[in-house]
Amino acid sequence: KELFETMIASHLQKASSAYIARNVAALLNNQGLKITPLELEKQITITRPPKTDLIRLVADETSADKALLIARLWVQEYLESIQKNNIHAALSQTRLLLKQAQSDLIEKQATVDKMKAQVAQTEPLVTLSRAVDDRQIWSDLTQKVAPDPEALKKLSEIHIKGQEQSTEYINLKMSMLITEQALSAVLARRNLYQEAAQILETRIVLNGTYQADKTTPTNAASSGAELYVNMLLKSSEIVQFGEPGLISAARGALKKTGLVFLASLALACFGAFMCEWGKGLLSSR
Repeated sequence: KELFETMIASHLQKASSAYIARNVAALLNNQGLKITPLELEKQITITRPPKTDLIRLVADETSADKALLIARLWVQEYLESIQKNNIHAALSQTRLLLKQAQSDLIEKQATVDKMKAQVAQTEPLVTLSRAVDDRQIWSDLTQKVAPDPEALKKLSEIHIKGQEQSTEYINLKMSMLITEQALSAVLARRNLYQEAAQILETRIVLNGTYQADKTTPTNAASSGAELYVNMLLKSSEIVQFGEPGLISAARGALKKTGLVFLASLALACFGAFMCEWGKGLLSSR
């Protein structure tokens, strides 16, 4: 509840800021309605109806068209200022995420480089040399006449050589594959935040308005960045509720007219009294 009340009070202060009055006065002057920001602030009343989340704006003018124009321009400028603030806030958040993604990218890249070096130093195949299982041969030889010594020497030197994949190499390759996948994910996230930051910076330069260049082909990364930016800016704390309408000020005008009439009547009576008093003084002489 306290956060909600603070948010409403903050919006009330922003809606009645001199910045909005200056911009609206400039727009009115461009349309031929000469008015200063100070005079405009005196004509605008911004209140909050009790126990609501609404902000009520009233433009007091003798002309209905001018009053509606002032109210519309004021709401328009305020909503645009909120949008600009959202763009700056989104850019700050995106830059923070970009910084974190860049740090993660450097860390993952260092891990991948280290694992690549380990894989390069590890042989993928292991050479195996096995002696012949010659127990039966020796058994047969012992039961016969003693064989030629040279034949026995050659027989003892018989080995079978082969190759098989290194378990260490396979484990390193599997670990490197997982790390490279994580690196690719961090790289994609970094690129997304870079594209989003560029779009937000462009919107700030263009004073909040942004149109993608339709002539240049958009890739998946830029398209995803635009969707991400639109998602960030889509949510707004305040929206326009309805259209400006007219409130009759006839009673107030009649009251003012009555006061002017009474004041004029009193002044006329005082003038007549002074005139008669002056005539009496002259006749007494």
